[in-house]
Amino acid sequence: YFANSNSTLTNVTITGNSAQHGGGISCYNNSSPSLENVTITNNSASSGGGMYCVSSSSPSLVNLTITNNSAGDGGGIYCSIANPYFKDIIIENNVITSVYGRGGGIFFGRSNAILEEVIIRNNSCPGSASYGGGIYFDDGSGQIIKNAVIYNNTATMGGGISLQATYNGSSTEPIFINTTLVNNNSIAPGGGIDLQNGGYATFINSVLWGNLPSNAELNSNPAISELTFQYSNVENGANGIVVNDSCVVNWGLGNIDVDPMFVDSVNGNYHLLASSMLINAGDPTTFDSDGSRADIG
Repeated sequence: YFANSNSTLTNVTITGNSAQHGGGISCYNNSSPSLENVTITNNSASSGGGMYCVSSSSPSLVNLTITNNSAGDGGGIYCSIANPYFKDIIIENNVITSVYGRGGGIFFGRSNAILEEVIIRNNSCPGSASYGGGIYFDDGSGQIIKNAVIYNNTATMGGGISLQATYNGSSTEPIFINTTLVNNNSIAPGGGIDLQNGGYATFINSVLWGNLPSNAELNSNPAISELTFQYSNVENGANGIVVNDSCVVNWGLGNIDVDPMFVDSVNGNYHLLASSMLINAGDPTTFDSDGSRADIG
């Protein structure tokens, strides 16, 4: 439990705990703890089975595994009015326990975060009115997600990702860069991503593939949702996106629809084969670590 704290926690496993908020870890009141080489597993809570982060807290999370936790909202992590930093994180096999649960892997509400080099997989929201198997964004949350792989997550709506609602006119606007969003499933359209009531999202140098029953669905209810693609590989192109009401898809430059040619998607290896057409096909103003033009994915 961190309250107004800047403590450091390294090389530990937190397991087998339960609480109302934050089964494994709770951060309150402007806390900015640093967690590194930590495993958070088999914890449970009403909110934030693995971790609960609120009240302007800004934890730094590096090289964490958050797995097999459960909660009513935020099976792995719950963030509300918080600004966490994630790097080299695996969030997997977390589950939502409530019918109306949100965010099997992560719940973000009115939060800003940076996520780099993250894997979000095999999280689930089995409730009949659940949202966001991998990630749920709400109430004006704005994130930057870079070099992420989000796969095999399930929910009623938004198997991989769900964006909903506005807060005081502020739309929810995450940006996904070099993100691979694949093989997620939902009951409603939008197996990859579901946007409702003012959800805005942008994909750059990213892959949407194999999500069922469709890659994306946009709804208003009542605020307009909007989805933008630039230099991304989208299965079935614009036809793989379900657009309702007066919602908008911005089809920018450089988008393609080709087999991504993953190394071994059956076993979760979503790196690209050398022959993939996605190599050096990203935004020409962005670059990989070797100095070459960025790949897609």
